[in-house]
Amino acid sequence: MKEMENNDFVHTLDAVYNLCSEIKEHITSIETTDEEENNEGLILLSDNLQRLQAEIAGMKSQLSAGRKVVLLGIILLLLVGNACQFKRNMQLSDNDLKYRLIKMYGGISGNELDTLEVVFHRDRNKTVIRNIRNEVEDFEYRTRVRAEKLEKARLLQQEAENI
Repeated sequence: MKEMENNDFVHTLDAVYNLCSEIKEHITSIETTDEEENNEGLILLSDNLQRLQAEIAGMKSQLSAGRKVVLLGIILLLLVGNACQFKRNMQLSDNDLKYRLIKMYGGISGNELDTLEVVFHRDRNKTVIRNIRNEVEDFEYRTRVRAEKLEKARLLQQEAENI
């Protein structure tokens, strides 16, 4: 909402700046055609318009600089958020692997659980974790293949009984 208001303000400043330019051009054209008359008022108006344009340009640059700081802050905040999310995803992945290992063994003792916690957290050992992952994935693959073979055998037996 705040950014929308800033954008509207910037657009308004642009419109006023352009209007000042048009008025200045009009004044310049009047000055050249009416050189004979006293143009002090027009010269003063032209100077005031020039100062107004300079102020508007300064305000626009300040707004854009402020916007850059805000965008930089948002980017930094998102980077920190991504780092935290990555860390959380790693924890969830580790927890998933530990659960699958416990399920593979059909349960483990308290000492074995402590050993797992040491491997995954306190003294993280990537080689041991990779070996555990390979062992679990191999077990899950063999279990899936065995289940498919049992299902095929059941279907063949059922088909044979129906004939």
